[in-house]
Amino acid sequence: MNFYSPHYFLFLFLILLVYILIPQRKNGSRKIFLILVSFAFYFTFNFYLPLLLFLTILLDFWIIEKFKTENLPILKRKALLTFGIAANFGPLIFLRVVSAFDFFKGFLVDLNYSTDLLIPVGISFYTFKSVSCLIDSYNDPKRGPSSFLNYGLFVSFFPALLCGPISRYEDFQESLQLRNPDPTHLHRASIFICRGLFYKLVLANNLSQALMESVNTIELNFLSSLLISSVTVLQVYFDFAGYSEVARGSAQLFSITLPRNFNFSFFSTNIAEFWRRHHISMSEWFRDYIYLPIQFKLHGRIHTTSMIIIAALITFIVSGFWHGFTKGALFFGIIQGLSIACYTLSRPYIKPFLTKNKGLKVPATILARILMWMVTCISFSFLLLPTRNSLLKVMKGFTDFSAVLNQSQIQLLAWATATVLLSILFSSVKGYRDFWNSNCGPIAAGILLVLVFIFQGQDLPFIYYRF
Repeated sequence: MNFYSPHYFLFLFLILLVYILIPQRKNGSRKIFLILVSFAFYFTFNFYLPLLLFLTILLDFWIIEKFKTENLPILKRKALLTFGIAANFGPLIFLRVVSAFDFFKGFLVDLNYSTDLLIPVGISFYTFKSVSCLIDSYNDPKRGPSSFLNYGLFVSFFPALLCGPISRYEDFQESLQLRNPDPTHLHRASIFICRGLFYKLVLANNLSQALMESVNTIELNFLSSLLISSVTVLQVYFDFAGYSEVARGSAQLFSITLPRNFNFSFFSTNIAEFWRRHHISMSEWFRDYIYLPIQFKLHGRIHTTSMIIIAALITFIVSGFWHGFTKGALFFGIIQGLSIACYTLSRPYIKPFLTKNKGLKVPATILARILMWMVTCISFSFLLLPTRNSLLKVMKGFTDFSAVLNQSQIQLLAWATATVLLSILFSSVKGYRDFWNSNCGPIAAGILLVLVFIFQGQDLPFIYYRF
């Protein structure tokens, strides 16, 4: 059941109708209802997934309750945490390894093998939520869920079940009163859903169609390769941002707030800012539970430079392998990790230099944007181009410095330009959030919905369903 299909919105309407009919004072009944609905929703994707999800919730809640035990020995607490993390990541890692037998074959792997179908949709996203709650509860038992229903709803809530955003329990619990949707909630829901549908059906799907036509071109040059890799980043951004917006809108209907996941990351001035604005919930997860703990463990034991490089490389290689156990994911992690490390190490020297030489600030900013974009395009090409042949063709094209575009590539450039111009319009509106929250917001959302019916591209599943 795709998030943009009529069946999903009919399902959403019926669920909301029953939800409102349950008296608000029966908060527990509403939680049970939403949990059952979430499991039923998950059942439509695979028959064994709800059972795996239920066992995960049972195990994690039992461990969290153990953390609340007074005078629990520290060794037992660590053993419980280790067991919980291993039990959560075990099925995901096993399925990744089974589906990645091609990692050991050839120089570069095809990222679109049928073995990817072995990865159950949503398993990595609810696993990351569960592990974050385990670690937070280990550090401070008071931060853990107060009841089984609260935790069950947090992990299984259907709008965020398949592809996030990866919320934290302490943020999610603020919405657990489950009030009836008021005009503010309905206002935001309409904005998020219409914006998400526009991102996915108009921008991402049309970019994907034009991209495939361009990649199939016999010869590529530097300009066309740069264009293709750039559009790859734009496509995955709007595909995933579209899902996240629809998820946020669906949650708002039940008075539940999910975090923002994308903030026009392709306008960033450096690689660190890019990851503060791209897949925000996942980036923050890797920062808080991998990058910073590694730095904490290594601090004082090795040189600061080595510490930063090691922490960045491990974090982004793990992030790459989260997308799939492939050589492309490994190259993505190495490129991004080294880029983050270089930026972190050079920033204390560059910033004072630019402060003293203000005339260099503008050209330095332009150069930084270009470098950030080139690194992002090349690394995401390794990660997201659909086949090994496509990747090799694009990489080879970077060595040909001719500047000729054929008809399909010109069409791709037109779609990319229109997409960037629309993004500038969205992000440059004075008071971006205030604009959407004002009376003009629903009007703009209605215009986007009309554009969806006129310009929607071919029917394509969300890219991150396979992750």
